[in-house]
Amino acid sequence: MGMSQSSFTILIYYIYGGLKRIQILGNGPRVSHLFYTDYAFFIGEWSRANLKNLARIIRCFHVNFHKSRVFGIGATLQETSNWASLLGCKVEVLPFDYLRVLVGANMNLIKNWKPILKKFHSKLSLWKFLVIYPHTTYHYLRPQRVHYTRWRKLEEPFMGKKIHWVAWDKVLAAKSDGGLGVASIQALNIGLLMKWWWCLKNKKCSLWARVIHGFHNLSNNPFDYLSRQNGSGVWSTIGGIKKELLKHGLGIHDVFKLVVEAGNETLFCYDSWLDSVNLKSKYPSLFELETRKKCSVADRISGATITWNWKSLSLPPSPPLPPDFGLGPAVQALTNYIWDVHLVHGADHYRCKITSDGTYNASSVRKIIDKHVITTAGAMTTHWIKVVPIKVLCFVWRAAQSRIPPTISLETRGIKESAEHVLIECPFASRIRNNFMTWCGVRLDQNLIRNIGDLLHAIDAWGGCPKKRKQLAMICYGMLWNLWRFRNKRLFQQEISLLQATECIKTTIFYWLKHRGKNVICNCNEWLVSPFISL
Repeated sequence: MGMSQSSFTILIYYIYGGLKRIQILGNGPRVSHLFYTDYAFFIGEWSRANLKNLARIIRCFHVNFHKSRVFGIGATLQETSNWASLLGCKVEVLPFDYLRVLVGANMNLIKNWKPILKKFHSKLSLWKFLVIYPHTTYHYLRPQRVHYTRWRKLEEPFMGKKIHWVAWDKVLAAKSDGGLGVASIQALNIGLLMKWWWCLKNKKCSLWARVIHGFHNLSNNPFDYLSRQNGSGVWSTIGGIKKELLKHGLGIHDVFKLVVEAGNETLFCYDSWLDSVNLKSKYPSLFELETRKKCSVADRISGATITWNWKSLSLPPSPPLPPDFGLGPAVQALTNYIWDVHLVHGADHYRCKITSDGTYNASSVRKIIDKHVITTAGAMTTHWIKVVPIKVLCFVWRAAQSRIPPTISLETRGIKESAEHVLIECPFASRIRNNFMTWCGVRLDQNLIRNIGDLLHAIDAWGGCPKKRKQLAMICYGMLWNLWRFRNKRLFQQEISLLQATECIKTTIFYWLKHRGKNVICNCNEWLVSPFISL
């Protein structure tokens, strides 16, 4: 069965009663040992006989006792020290350091994350620290407390003291909503925490899930129950994620759907297995009559028969009901509600309602939360073409919102030219645009193009094929980007002629297409004749 020699030896000792494991509360599993890459944890009852038997086992594998540690959970330090001396081990207390990660510490405290942050900071270069590090270290923190404070401190060297031209909500918004698609870190954290909840509910047979079920007594509790309200552990934080979802306009049942097959693991009254409202809330009067509040679906539905077990009533398994029965309408409604349910062989499981295949995806939850929280009213959507460099796409995205630094924008910030004048209205830009429209064979009403948004709308409304529209959008992006470069060059360096500017723009766009595009078969001379020859 793939069992290692050490695991087999320990198993034989357990069979003959040589070692005593610990029993996880709430009918959880009996845990004996945990094997890691370079470490092994042995867990057992705190007794001298158990300790000696464990020493006999690990001595067979030539373990260095002076490198081992003994933990006495619930025992005094003096008692632990006395027992550790029998093995020649050292005493260790919680929390302890395992691969530079604190085990047994409250990870909701900032101080317990400092060793991890220090390690990341020392291993990564500066640019990686600024770009990657804030996105990958706070999956188990309370998003509303620790994460927000630390992120603001990490954001200072990243953003610096430069002018913020675009609102942060627009940067976080999805590209389809007119944003940059950076996404919110808080929404991503919620999605990652919910992924552990999903795994806990769908992988109940794994060891870690059985341990969590035992500690938090989940075996006979509703789906949305995870721990006590005053818990402080990691799984208590995960259990509180439903409150975070409600703050963003989502419920836990808006994300997960319970699929009942055999019905043995689904509570009939407490779980929302038919819709988003459980039967306890839907039929409170009948719930009060139920003798077994936490009965399963299989206890009430067997084949084509519905069986009730109420306190003082004895009813037939199906209609009709006595006409003088006071709760008759409620029973009739409940019976009709569940009459079409048919149980099959299989394990009850949960499907993700926001994905097409039913599997959980943290990014899907993040997108829904961002769409609900981030408002981008009136935002201009941009064609995100892979051939065009990202800095050019971001420039056009900013220019469409008049968020580039011409003179008038700088004057409003205390430091008269507008973005529309530089890129659309000035005679130099108008002549270049006319030359490019003639080169492309496209006729656009220049009188209707007063800003960048009008130009992008005109491209969308052009009657060519989708590939040609995409190519035309790429040409316009290159034209706008180079017009901005020419504006700065003319302002600070030297004049540039109309012919030089036109040829420079065409050459730049051709290099984008050649080095960033796929299956480009035209050469530069053919490109200068017609931009659509490569299609």
